[in-house]
Amino acid sequence: GMAEAKRTSTSTLATKAALTAKKSKRERRIEGILESDVLKLRIPDHLDLELSVLVCGINPGVWSAARGHHYAGPGNHFWPCLSNSGLLPPNVTYTYSNDMDCLQHSIGFTNSVLRTTRGSNDLTKEELVSGGKRLQAIIAQYQPKIACFNGKGMFEAFIGRRCKYFGIQPERIGETVLFAMPSTSARSATRPRWQDKLVFFTAMKRALEEMESGLSPQPGPVTETKVVEAKTMV
Repeated sequence: GMAEAKRTSTSTLATKAALTAKKSKRERRIEGILESDVLKLRIPDHLDLELSVLVCGINPGVWSAARGHHYAGPGNHFWPCLSNSGLLPPNVTYTYSNDMDCLQHSIGFTNSVLRTTRGSNDLTKEELVSGGKRLQAIIAQYQPKIACFNGKGMFEAFIGRRCKYFGIQPERIGETVLFAMPSTSARSATRPRWQDKLVFFTAMKRALEEMESGLSPQPGPVTETKVVEAKTMV
């Protein structure tokens, strides 16, 4: 009895191990590229002096790396939000393949950490610290009007304190306004649709208009209108 039970459990483990080995051989491909190769790819910064908005991400995900463009993950809310924000000319709709064209409209891209990972929790504390210093140097050198931090966690890692609200923060780097917003990743539970995040992009547009008219945009949270789902009457 006992010996037999032992034998079956070890053979089940052996089968499991064989299956896992088989699985890893059939490696996931992204845009036809093996994931292990995708993780070695990098995406370039798109920088220019005195941009209106410099979008700062945490690091490239596998889809962005495979496609060679910023915010190229399926369902990422960045591009529909940007296209509907007023930050681009009317009737201009961009997708991830237009990330370089954004420089014509004074919008640039960079990331804190250059290394591609499956998820941002694969980054080490050291990488985030040196990534923060890298961003600080880029912002100081290129002096965008607004540095937009795409994601609460990445802004907190950058600034070294808790992010109490989304919007214009009290700190500045030189003249650059620091703007924190929720991540545009589609994995967000609190704001599941791009329409839920558009308000942050229009707030940046408003801040730029204030600067153009010589005003200094004030720190404070962006007011979000809570979308209340109409309850169906039974």
